[in-house]
Amino acid sequence: MVLYDASGLVPGTVTLTPGAMFLVTLMNGQNTLNDIAARFAQRFKQPLPIGQLVGMLHQLDRAGMLDSPVFEARYEEMTRRYRQAPERRSQTPMDPGAVDKLRSDLTAMLSEGQVVTDGQKVVGLLAPHLDYARGRPCYASAYAQLRGQEAIDRFVILGTNHFGRSTTAVWTTKDYHTPLGVARTDREFLRRLQERCGADLGERELDHLREHSAELQVMVLQALRGSQPFEIVPVLCPDACGPTGLDPADGIGPGLDTFADALADVLSNEAATNGKRTCVIAGADLSHVGRRFGDDRDLDDAFLHAVEQQDRAALARIQAGDADGLVADLRAAENPYRVCSGGCLYVLLRVLRGSQVRMLSYHQAVDREHHTGVTCAAAVLVK
Repeated sequence: MVLYDASGLVPGTVTLTPGAMFLVTLMNGQNTLNDIAARFAQRFKQPLPIGQLVGMLHQLDRAGMLDSPVFEARYEEMTRRYRQAPERRSQTPMDPGAVDKLRSDLTAMLSEGQVVTDGQKVVGLLAPHLDYARGRPCYASAYAQLRGQEAIDRFVILGTNHFGRSTTAVWTTKDYHTPLGVARTDREFLRRLQERCGADLGERELDHLREHSAELQVMVLQALRGSQPFEIVPVLCPDACGPTGLDPADGIGPGLDTFADALADVLSNEAATNGKRTCVIAGADLSHVGRRFGDDRDLDDAFLHAVEQQDRAALARIQAGDADGLVADLRAAENPYRVCSGGCLYVLLRVLRGSQVRMLSYHQAVDREHHTGVTCAAAVLVK
């Protein structure tokens, strides 16, 4: 077994035997050394000297794989460096040829979608955060609706916090530097939002460093808008389907309902005072299925049909603008197909209550060879 840090905070990997992996599963902050040694002896029918276990713990700690002062010092140093940097830079640098191809591919993708808003005012989008190749149909459908909407000055981008430490909404004040250029973050807007929330939602802003869900939206906007300037407000949202629901799992910070209401208030006040026009975008995928995600079955037609039925039920809640019903359904069913974006979908719908939601497309990106299926959808919210 290979142990690695999906957030990217800890470089490298640690290789573990099956016995060592069993020990790691017991290192949950609740078991003592004696507890762990006893469980090992019970499982493998041989004793585990405490000194050997302590030696393993020291190795894991030096590698940064334990929640300990060593890891916290590493995290604090990375946070310090991130805050000193002038921008949040993409983790996938490209040579000029690759950048030109990316821009060309995105331009071609954007030309494939059909505008259906008939001159209505676009206030929100639901788009994927899959890679562009797999999410292409839904990216094209969603972002086509911004053609003819050049008056939009700012985009609030709600991403999914896949691997970060924050269990509440977390923003960053950094501009997003992508291979296609620099998207400026509206820091004054964040200041007003922070005042309204009454909480520091940038404490864990390092979560943005390696998170792709917001950056993918930024690059599409850069390709779409070209030289026309715009500002962004990047926010990552936690899972809303866990035991604590909308409330942060660690009890730190506001719940997603409180955050969404604060965001809605600030947007409303801004529209009344300075007339700045904003569009809220949720970079949200739906189900994650297949053996790679833990399903003990093939991605056959019957299974994919069942997944689609579950997705369609969630999309019906989205089309109805029912943020609470969406999260309640996912939690009641224990989110069997691993919808990863309940949090940002909830915020999108709650912030834009009263908007008309028009579903545009649904797509299943299935790779049977690698036992992986991810679904996504596109929608536009108009007033």
